[in-house]
Amino acid sequence: MFGVLIIMMMNISNPSFYKTIHKDTTTSRNMLEAVKQSVRRHLLKWVVCAALMALLLTSFLLLQTNASTEPAIPGANEQLIVVSSGDTIWGIAQRFTQEDDDIRFNVYKIKQRNQLATVTITPGQKLIVPKL
Repeated sequence: MFGVLIIMMMNISNPSFYKTIHKDTTTSRNMLEAVKQSVRRHLLKWVVCAALMALLLTSFLLLQTNASTEPAIPGANEQLIVVSSGDTIWGIAQRFTQEDDDIRFNVYKIKQRNQLATVTITPGQKLIVPKL
């Protein structure tokens, strides 16, 4: 009775129960071929993703400029100035502001006219100062 139970537990009819001591080369070859096939199948996806990421990165780097490279032509009531070393937008607005005007609003108008994202300016940069 115990012999039958042991045989049933061992499941002798299942050949995968027995382990071989010899290396099975067919399964390792099949695994290698499966890996190669998977790499070939997904390689195009990885290349396309890498190209899109590179394109996205370069477009962000190109968009990071703060000012337009060439300012528009000044209008009749506007003046074109070249930024000197030590100049700030606040100082430029202060030079062109009347006694009773708000300098903060004039700084805003200069930034808006020159399409500046920040108040950072560099020496040699050309700015158009609207009539304040």
